[in-house]
Amino acid sequence: MEFAKNEICQINVLSLFDGISTLHLALDKLGISVNNYYASEIERDSISISNYNFPNVINLGDINNWKEWDIDWDSIDVVAGGSPCQSFSIANQGNRNDKGFEGKSKLFFVYLDILNHIKDRNAEVKFLLENVKMKKEWRDKISSYLEVAPILIDSEVVSAQHRERYYWCNWNVEPIIKQKNVVLNNIVDNYTDRYFLSDKHHKAFMKSYNWKHCELNGKGKTIIASYFKQPPHTTYIPCKESPSGFRRLTPLECERVMTLPDNYTKYGIKDGNVNEISDTGRYRAVGNGWTLEVIKHIFSNLIIPNGGAGWKLAK
Repeated sequence: MEFAKNEICQINVLSLFDGISTLHLALDKLGISVNNYYASEIERDSISISNYNFPNVINLGDINNWKEWDIDWDSIDVVAGGSPCQSFSIANQGNRNDKGFEGKSKLFFVYLDILNHIKDRNAEVKFLLENVKMKKEWRDKISSYLEVAPILIDSEVVSAQHRERYYWCNWNVEPIIKQKNVVLNNIVDNYTDRYFLSDKHHKAFMKSYNWKHCELNGKGKTIIASYFKQPPHTTYIPCKESPSGFRRLTPLECERVMTLPDNYTKYGIKDGNVNEISDTGRYRAVGNGWTLEVIKHIFSNLIIPNGGAGWKLAK
């Protein structure tokens, strides 16, 4: 579902842990008019990428300083964010990062404080929280605080990767029924030898708990922020030119896996100047982000017809 911008109420958005403003991009793609887009983010490359693509973003900085933000809290229509997942992630269970609410993921409570602060001023505010697939006890605790149950969506229905994520929101979201059947072979592009999988990393890859590489006619594993480090449990594809027989995806291919526009993360604005973002910065920014097509689907359910008066936010 897409809309003409002049038919929709303008909304004020507060995006927490904003990343590269994928939410802004999704709203734009849907035709949902954004009046003010407030963004809290601390990663410099992500902020730079957002500023290049959306010069209108109002940067707020560190979420921990939210009480100092100079914004009109009463005007916020939508609060959204994906709080840090490292200590929730199933992939980390059993190691020192498996701390649940005691680790980096405790920033969920800052998100909650901000949401409750806005609810005190606008009980009708819409919210979205995204996080990884996690232990039931942690998922249920989040649900109890937010007073809604999450929906589980695997990005594989709209993209070339498996990426299971929970989404808590206070409006009804219909299931994604139409499978796009996208595979890695649909997103591969030109590359250079710097993307070859080294012998060192290939050996680690073969020893890891999940060593199987990804076939071009299938789906990739989840793209993560540390992809630039070539961790052994991530996506590698066959490449006959590579000494190891495999290579990692390029930043452009990672963008496509996340259903982002080509080269969305290639440029940023730093100190008023346009600069190219390094591969490392692009990998980190994409891996920390959201699958665009999933966010579009979720927010396409937010706007509903308002009789003869255009559109309005769903209840």
